[in-house]
Amino acid sequence: MRACDNRIQFKPWSGVQSQEVHRIEVQVVVAVNSFLRWLEVNRFHDMMFKASRLGAIMANRPTMTWEKSPQELIDLFTSLASTAPGVEQKKMFGWPCCFVNGNLFTGLHKQGMIFRLSEADQAGFLKLDGAADFEPMPGRKMRGYVILSELLARDRKELARWISRALQFASGLPPKEKPARRAAKTKRKSKA
Repeated sequence: MRACDNRIQFKPWSGVQSQEVHRIEVQVVVAVNSFLRWLEVNRFHDMMFKASRLGAIMANRPTMTWEKSPQELIDLFTSLASTAPGVEQKKMFGWPCCFVNGNLFTGLHKQGMIFRLSEADQAGFLKLDGAADFEPMPGRKMRGYVILSELLARDRKELARWISRALQFASGLPPKEKPARRAAKTKRKSKA
């Protein structure tokens, strides 16, 4: 017996069967092997597509890089963060942030600090060196948010002023309602 592409085996023509039958058998074997090769390639492409949907492999799509803020930046942020009533400090995606009425108004992101400002304040803010529209992923701007880089070289009073403006703007926004928690389902055991 001879192997055809190590997939399906067929017997060479022996003269017992007609040449036409043998030719058809060979064509079937070649067609089946081609289909199996196609199936393997498509399974590989399907596997790559599924992996890419999970964010593991996507060459053409921008991905968010997870870079921790240095400790000096975190210390600077906590010293400047507002302690006004209603302000809540918590981490979002691993970075320290401040919220008022459930609305994010300032926080750290990688090497910069983000602020939620009014459109008028954003126009003035974007004139600063190192200021830009906030894009957590390249090409994906978050409307209403701006970011400032090179924080350690900046005047602390300037940063505190922008934090207070962000707090003032976010305080005027409608409060976000926390989603109602579902009641825990308890299993009742019936006595039999």
